[in-house]
Amino acid sequence: MASSAPCFGFSLAHLRDRQLDYFFRSCGLQHLCFQVDPATTMACWCKPSAAETLADQNKPAIVLIHGFATSALWQWCEQVKPLQRNFRVFVPDLIFFGKSTTKGSSRSETFQAEMIAKAMETMNVPSYSVVGTSYGGFVAFRLAHLFPQRVQKVVIANSGVCTTCQDEQELLERAKLKVVEDLLLPQSVAAFRTLLCLSYNSFLRNIPSFVLQSLLQYFYVENRDLQVELLQGLTLGKENAEPLPTLLQKVLLIWGEHDGIFPPKMAHRLKKHLGDNAELVFIKNVAHCAQAENPKEFNKLVEKFLLTLPS
Repeated sequence: MASSAPCFGFSLAHLRDRQLDYFFRSCGLQHLCFQVDPATTMACWCKPSAAETLADQNKPAIVLIHGFATSALWQWCEQVKPLQRNFRVFVPDLIFFGKSTTKGSSRSETFQAEMIAKAMETMNVPSYSVVGTSYGGFVAFRLAHLFPQRVQKVVIANSGVCTTCQDEQELLERAKLKVVEDLLLPQSVAAFRTLLCLSYNSFLRNIPSFVLQSLLQYFYVENRDLQVELLQGLTLGKENAEPLPTLLQKVLLIWGEHDGIFPPKMAHRLKKHLGDNAELVFIKNVAHCAQAENPKEFNKLVEKFLLTLPS
């Protein structure tokens, strides 16, 4: 019986994946792939243009950009349907997640941003707002800076855009690990549990070890080497990195008050860097995954911010 436990956990993850796939499709979204350059394919959950009504086309567009670990399906499942009431929703897979891939050598968050911009251009969406969580916030920041004429507003959730080498060292000390890849792309149950404890302020911290072992196999084996390259290719927070730019757009910063990956001090630092263009809101009793732990509050904040007309 013991040998069947990993299969049980794996099957649960696979079943949940199938459920989420069905749910996204029931919302009218399809998983479409676009050749955005000769070496790169971007996949995105969206309504095909032929299926959009005039009412859909008149809604403002919103791009939800996921972080590391699980797929876009898992990270934005609580946002898609509520946000569809007022927005055209686009949920891309970042490079080396889902069905997005490249044969090129670039691994930076800037490259990810450029590929999303090309995908949106391919879909004939000239303007949109972006919502990025964790690593996705890095990408959203770069996207907004590179394309101010396209990106209208920016929501950055629990994303240490102003991170420093010292912040990374402090994170590794909290995690009791030597390199950040072993935390964000864990290879052991112990490291996975540490990641959950830093990321969630809920029951997920107490998942049985046999389930964690199975989830490790499901989420952290395929493409892991390439995803490690993405972490190593980050330019934000690296020594000798270029000064962090500011943004022209209005920005909403959403942070879990118990975030163990990017603590609240990093939210205040980013708010100070962005100045009067940014608003910072903390969500109580959640950690790094605010959109999953309190989706009702998260969605309310996003909708209010994006639908408020400029004063």
